[in-house]
Amino acid sequence: MTTIEITNYKNRVAQLIDDRRLRQAIKELKEKSQQQMAWEVGDRLERIEQAYNYMLRYVAQGVNDPERGEVYAGIVGDMYSILDQLVHFMSTVVSPTQYYSILRFYRRAPMVERITTLIKQYQQSQADLSLYLLVPENEVNTKQTEERKRAEALQKEVFEAVWVEPHLSNADEECLSVALRSEEFSSEFKSHILSALTLGLMQTFDPARMALLMQAYSDGKNVKLRAIAMVGLLFGLWLYRNRPLPKKLKVRLDAIKDHDDWASDLRTACIEMIRTTDTERINKKIRDEVIPEMMNLRPEIMDKIRGGEINPQDMASLDANPEWQEMLDKNGLTDKLKELTEMQMEGGDVMMSTFSHLKNFPFFSDIPNWFLPFSSSHTAVQASAQKLGVVGDMIENAHFLCDSDKYSFIFALDMVPQQQRDMMTSQFKAQSDGIYQQMGERQEGTRPDAMKRAINSYLQNVYRFFKLYRRKDEFVDPFGKGINLISIPALANDFDDADLLEMVAEFYFKLGYMGDALAVFEKLEKIMPGDSARYQKMGYAYENLKDWANAIKKYQVAELLDTDSTWTTRRLAACYRAVGDNENALKYYRQLQSKLPDDLNTALVLGYVMLELNRIDEAVQQFYKVEFLDEKSTKAWRPLAWTLFLQGKYDEANSYYNKIIQSGATATDYLNMGHVAMALGDLRDAINFYKLSIDASSAEAFGKEMVKDRHHLLEAGVDPMLLPIILDAVSSD
Repeated sequence: MTTIEITNYKNRVAQLIDDRRLRQAIKELKEKSQQQMAWEVGDRLERIEQAYNYMLRYVAQGVNDPERGEVYAGIVGDMYSILDQLVHFMSTVVSPTQYYSILRFYRRAPMVERITTLIKQYQQSQADLSLYLLVPENEVNTKQTEERKRAEALQKEVFEAVWVEPHLSNADEECLSVALRSEEFSSEFKSHILSALTLGLMQTFDPARMALLMQAYSDGKNVKLRAIAMVGLLFGLWLYRNRPLPKKLKVRLDAIKDHDDWASDLRTACIEMIRTTDTERINKKIRDEVIPEMMNLRPEIMDKIRGGEINPQDMASLDANPEWQEMLDKNGLTDKLKELTEMQMEGGDVMMSTFSHLKNFPFFSDIPNWFLPFSSSHTAVQASAQKLGVVGDMIENAHFLCDSDKYSFIFALDMVPQQQRDMMTSQFKAQSDGIYQQMGERQEGTRPDAMKRAINSYLQNVYRFFKLYRRKDEFVDPFGKGINLISIPALANDFDDADLLEMVAEFYFKLGYMGDALAVFEKLEKIMPGDSARYQKMGYAYENLKDWANAIKKYQVAELLDTDSTWTTRRLAACYRAVGDNENALKYYRQLQSKLPDDLNTALVLGYVMLELNRIDEAVQQFYKVEFLDEKSTKAWRPLAWTLFLQGKYDEANSYYNKIIQSGATATDYLNMGHVAMALGDLRDAINFYKLSIDASSAEAFGKEMVKDRHHLLEAGVDPMLLPIILDAVSSD
């Protein structure tokens, strides 16, 4: 089988299991295991099928089994596991991905208890390296560097081994458990192991990996390690949310939930994951709005630099001079930059667009390096960091940069000339000082603040890997469709707090994720009745999803709770119009007009609704009202001209169409002007206008419109015999 065929097969069978169509899923798995001669898989499947048949027989006999739910969940979980095993069996042979390439390499070079052996080797290398710290560095610099590189290479091997091992053995699990608890290993090494566990868990479901992540969260005292473990655990619970958790994991998860910090940490992780999903919107804003405006300003700035008004070494002074600030204000850049700053203060990832272009260094060709905690002593950046001096220290301690971006920054600085490097470092210092001042992060702050920073920073690392790694398509992107922790069955009871649900729903709504916002609002509605504002938001979310019927239902509830809301009235009118219910749309637009008698847009839309209901005389009055409310507005010209034509007031219609043509006509305007000319008996003008309509669109479009408007022309008294003649005259050269 090809990799595409394997993927399609996996998705098809997984969907069968998701839908609990177990009979069909068993049939598919048996056929494939026999074709592939995967006898071990076949043996497991025989046992599962037998257990399932027994359960079905007991159900058919009406046997009351109190453990039926648990047995059924176990069968479902085992079937997912069998599918994983079969897919892994087939992919190991043909898949060209890095995961299976590394796995095949390890299989060709077998090592007894690879993970345990590698960790022991790493431990010894650390002990050897510590000996050099007792000797003056200048005497052993070369050997120390070599030993450090050996330790780094072993750490990379540990990462890869933990990542690609399909299912951790009991010995592997025990070894990793001890390493994560041991004081002999650095927090950096432990965090790398946790990232490898997470990446491996996202490749295939493994209870041992989940258990280790749970252990690292519940037992750890280091906030950063707990953050990484929690993110990995939540990724696993999200990706495998359709799978019943094994009983041991459920018990362990329940124990974790009793931890004092669990509720607060889960809330933080939920918000930060939503915020991370919003990164693409922030990048788009920077890419499509901020950068183009800055490029437009560039000539003006360069003129001032050449004139000596701006010192290129101190570009931060640009907003200090009122004249220069005016340059930023006049094109809205000040507001955009202020908005981005506020996003950054809240934890939004505004750095992604900047550093996305700095991930092509060879360092990022190795997957483990994307998850490597930043250290200025790492041999890849050690020399550069020492050369940068205090700036290197600032980069290492910058809370607003994730580890991946810190490495990128060092590599980038090392490649630019000294003068530009000085300017970049001075700007970085100014920016970091400003951020520290606003965020108050010179001190560590409270534990929740530290946890928030740790989760936010790690999520940025992970996000960059899944979005920017050169072979990212080989991985399942957890951010691809957004992460909604509230929909995870294993966490259902953790999200029954009304305040938390309200906060999450509002966050989704604010960022424009209407489907997710609705899911949370609906859950919240079952816990606590809402006010008018909540139902307005629910209606607006449904409206954005073009679910007009449900939008109307929610808006009607909002209307009952607040009868004076003009906003609700307007939305109800718009929704009824969207579904073609013009009678109800008319009712609500009239209500709206009674509340806002001088509103131009209301009068205009009300006129259109009346026109669609063929209430021509009333429509004309609304369009005249629009013209009266704003004499400079041209909005009413087209509908007025058309309704006057329908009323038979051809001269008045002709007058308006002449004004329209002078201000810039469309194909439809020329078509309608031709109709007026036909009604007035001016066939020459009619033909000319029809030809102009064809030139502005196409002969095909013109023909369709003529067929549609035929009855209007006949009502205007045009001789039916003339119509085909006119069409031939228009189409002739």
